Amino acid sequence: MKRVHIVSICGVAMSALAKILKDRGYSVTGSDEDVHPPVTDLLTEYGIPYVEGHRAENLGDPLPDLVVVGNHAALDNPEVVAAREAGLPILSLPQMLHELLADYEPVVVTGTHGKTSTCSLLAWMLERAGLDPSFMVGGIPRNLGVNTKLGSGKLFLLEGDEYLSAKFDRTPKFLYYRPRIGIVMNVALDHINFFSGQEEYIDAFKRFAALVPADGLLLAGIDSPNAAQVAAAATSPVQTFGYADGADWQATNVRLEPERSVFDVLHRGQPYLRDVVLGQPGRYVLLSALAAIALARHLGIPEQTVREALATFEGARRRLEMRGEVGGVTVVEDFAHHPTQARTSLETAAVRFPDRRLWCVYDLHTFSSRNRRYLPDYAQAFGQAHGVILPAMHHPEQIPEEQRMSIPELTEAIRQTQPNVAYIPNRPEIVTYLADRVQPGDVVLFMSSGGLEDLIEGLLETLRQRAG
Repeated sequence: MKRVHIVSICGVAMSALAKILKDRGYSVTGSDEDVHPPVTDLLTEYGIPYVEGHRAENLGDPLPDLVVVGNHAALDNPEVVAAREAGLPILSLPQMLHELLADYEPVVVTGTHGKTSTCSLLAWMLERAGLDPSFMVGGIPRNLGVNTKLGSGKLFLLEGDEYLSAKFDRTPKFLYYRPRIGIVMNVALDHINFFSGQEEYIDAFKRFAALVPADGLLLAGIDSPNAAQVAAAATSPVQTFGYADGADWQATNVRLEPERSVFDVLHRGQPYLRDVVLGQPGRYVLLSALAAIALARHLGIPEQTVREALATFEGARRRLEMRGEVGGVTVVEDFAHHPTQARTSLETAAVRFPDRRLWCVYDLHTFSSRNRRYLPDYAQAFGQAHGVILPAMHHPEQIPEEQRMSIPELTEAIRQTQPNVAYIPNRPEIVTYLADRVQPGDVVLFMSSGGLEDLIEGLLETLRQRAG
């Protein structure tokens, strides 16, 4: 096998796979639509060619030896159809990883929220410890600058997504990942276009937990009741972490500051570490730190190395990432695409920017974010915001009408806790709306799992022009 073609290459995970395949000596090509930074910048940096749009001729001549298909590619994607008609082998990303991981000891981070931050922190800690891990992160760790690396060590760190592997392969991705060590951050229903309900969703995580071998380790976030339920399905040793009493690894004496967090750690009720500094603010990233401390103990990483890694951790791109400041107005980008993530991101932003007005532009991009069953959750998500702006819904026709959120419904749900909410379907008008209202000291937080680059750059440029 010499050349691999990747359909939907501009997903974060797909671009990481492309880099790994290239590092293993394969020629890699790809295609995608609706492309945007930072992944496109990474592919350019990696020297991996891609074309925008899907056409049969993208497969090239001669044809590739293998086609890997992302889960956003439809069954009637012209490249997938052409590959099938040509008799080419076709794999999903998880199926490809299943083969690649055979030579490693995978450390797989799962959970509805917090996977990218946790993976970014673990990759940084393992690097600082000199273990030279391989990793695939569903974002870009700021400390490392890349979302993937093929190292010489035995550990392979990656995010375990519970979503379907591909349109032709409805296996949850993380069931392919051969976990030696599994980490379950939390479990709260998501991907409701794929899972029929909470029972099926939890069951997928239970199946993942059961994959961890008897000589491996499962770490579970005990603050999430569903994660505790998942841990009960494991046959491996289990260690829990969280704020709750009874956690094997418990954060106590927590001191939240705008630029960092400081806390103590109890191990099974006994003092273990004092005055641990984490270089990121907020209660939720502390759970990532606890998982890192537990993993470090299991791997025998020295305490000083752990402390240095935590203190110097810079987070991940698109996770409360500062995009610019003009005239005292700070513009921040965040990946939040679920009401729980919106709430936790705003709570963290309130710690990061104390006593400042928070404006939030929330993009309904994913299937779950556009489903009306989350209306009660949205009602509680934006209480920390000074104002909320809703752009037009992303491809509403993709959601069955009886399940689809209506913008008036969503606006009224948010209005229960945040009366200053506006639906602005014309995107350029969002920039004008914000530019007319923001004041020095305000923070504008753009939340989307897709791309709001036009609004982010548009606001920054408009503020520059008005500042003279």
